[in-house]
Amino acid sequence: SKSEALMAFFQETQSYPKKVIFVDDKLAQLQEVEAAMKKMGIEFIGIRFSGADARVKSFDPQIAELQFSRLPEIISDED
Repeated sequence: SKSEALMAFFQETQSYPKKVIFVDDKLAQLQEVEAAMKKMGIEFIGIRFSGADARVKSFDPQIAELQFSRLPEIISDED
């Protein structure tokens, strides 16, 4: 998880910030990181980015496969 990776990074580098500002599109990820930072005594500010919610809801794996197969050409969902 992102919280485990972040904690491992801090422990490995022996670098502990006073505050973490974390932006994610998933509320559960924010909550996990918040809990981990609280355990470590690090101030936490979490921001849930919702700007992509509509695109995530309309995700079509067939379109994604087609787009991936045509890389490096960029094809929009509409095309």
